[in-house]
Amino acid sequence: MQTEVYTLDIGNCKERKYNYEDHLEELLKQEISLAMQKNGLRVKLLHNKDIRTQKLDDLVSRFRSSYNNTYTALYTPLL
Repeated sequence: MQTEVYTLDIGNCKERKYNYEDHLEELLKQEISLAMQKNGLRVKLLHNKDIRTQKLDDLVSRFRSSYNNTYTALYTPLL
């Protein structure tokens, strides 16, 4: 399977990404943040170091657990 990845800028100019794996995670972060902000949410991406520094480990752990439970409930394959 061959995949080609392109990005579009504000002027609708297309740019091919040859090593798109290097850019994919960053693009996803940006797009998810923008989508959440458009829905009126405040978004700030934190690195693991920032989470530890701000003592948010417990909060992040509870969020991950809640997310995993919800994901499992929504996307468990039917037998």
